[in-house]
This record gives sequence, structure tokens and C-alpha cells, in this order.
Amino acid sequence: MQVFLSWSGDRSRRTAEAMSLWLKQVIQALDPWMSPDIEKGKRWSIELAGRLEKASFGIICLDKDNLNEKWILFEAGALSKMITESNVCTFLLDIGSEDIESPLADFQNTKFEKEDMRKLVHTLNSACSKANDRSLEEKVLDCSFETYWPRLEEALKKIIDEAPPKSDPRRDQREMLVEILGIVRSINREMQMTDFVSSLVSAKLRAELKNKLTLGLAKILADPPLYDNKEEEPSPSPSPSGGFLSRREEADMIEEISKKGNG
Repeated sequence: MQVFLSWSGDRSRRTAEAMSLWLKQVIQALDPWMSPDIEKGKRWSIELAGRLEKASFGIICLDKDNLNEKWILFEAGALSKMITESNVCTFLLDIGSEDIESPLADFQNTKFEKEDMRKLVHTLNSACSKANDRSLEEKVLDCSFETYWPRLEEALKKIIDEAPPKSDPRRDQREMLVEILGIVRSINREMQMTDFVSSLVSAKLRAELKNKLTLGLAKILADPPLYDNKEEEPSPSPSPSGGFLSRREEADMIEEISKKGNG
């Protein structure tokens, strides 16, 4: 499974190189790729577009120096469009999630912490399984992670120590408060709209139910009864002459037959 590693700047490039080697060691089915892997003589834009299209997962390597770099923002946007199942995350080398602004803040982030990195490799392993690649059993994956984690940890700490950041990415408090206020207002508007739509739907359902009950009652009142409580008159018996006898004639005939029987 191809994994696209996005980077911008020297520290980010070194981070992506360390991640590329480490990922292939932990999960052999992974095929990490980053832009320096483009062969000499190939058209850069075509090769990059092809790699983006083939990638099933994207990792954006962020640090204090490249949060606002145009290239990292471009590749992040391209990854979000090309990889449809939201398999894109940011890797935070020496920053926290509070230091990131949208659109980079819209992706799930992975911190330079052992357990967070464990979650990342489990997610990658699941993606391999979905892509019908050779995924590892969980116990095997955890064993592989424990074996190779110290190597990545050492490599990334070396990058942090040897190449200090050029700038401080910490955001102004007022800027962060304005962003939080905007998010809260947006959530409030969505909640109000949801309540409004729910009230409309409830009113419509009540109106439909009332209409159906009214129509049903009207139909019951309009239809003739299926039966009544009056006893049906017994059908008259046919007379010998082909006509019908009255009740009196039937009684006389019964009485005559009875007398003949007694005689």
C-alpha cells in the first residue's frame, strides 16, 4: 500500500525520510513515497500527480518552521481531494495541536509520542487490510512496533536537537480566542437550524396524522354497515302449484299433516 509523505523544509524532509524507513520496517506491505524519490529526467508535476492518485494514505510532516509554507498547504489540499476515505493525518514533530490553523487543523493529528504512533501504525495496518495488502496480526504488529520504535525515536530526537526551529509558531492569544468564538458561533447556528428543522418536521407529521384520522373517520361514517341487527324473515316455502305459501297456509298444512299422522 502506497503512503504519501508530504514535507516542506529541511527538518520536515529529514522527518519524512526517517518515517519512510521506519514504516517499511514495521509494516513490510507499506510503500512510503516522498518527492525526492522522483527520478532524474521525469516530469515532476506528472510524477507527483500519479503518486497522489495511487496513494491510499497520506502523512503530512509538520514542525515549527513549515506551518504556513505554501507547498505543505498545497500538498495537504491535494491529499484531501485524492484520498477519499479520510486516510490523511498530520505528524507533529515539535508542536501541539493548538499551534495548527485550518485547513491543517481539519486533519487528525499524530504526536511524537509512543502510544500515538502505535495508533498510527494500527490505522495503517487496517488500511492495508482494506486495500487487500499483507496486513499483520495485532500481536505481530505490536511486537514489530516495539522492536523498531527506539530507532525512530532516536532519529527524530536527533533532528530536534541538531536543527532548532527558525521561528516560534505559538499563536497570539487574541487570534486563538477569535477562532474559538467563530467556532462556537458556527456550532450555535447549526444547533438552532437543527431545532428549527425538527420543529417543522414534527408539525408536518402532526398535520399528516390529523388529516389521515379525519379522512378515516369520514370514510367509516360514509360507508353502509356490513350487517344489521334485524332478524331476517325466513324465506317462504314453495306451494305445490309453484307459488309461495303464506305463514297461515304453512301452519294449516302442518296441522293437517299432523292429524293424518295421528289417524
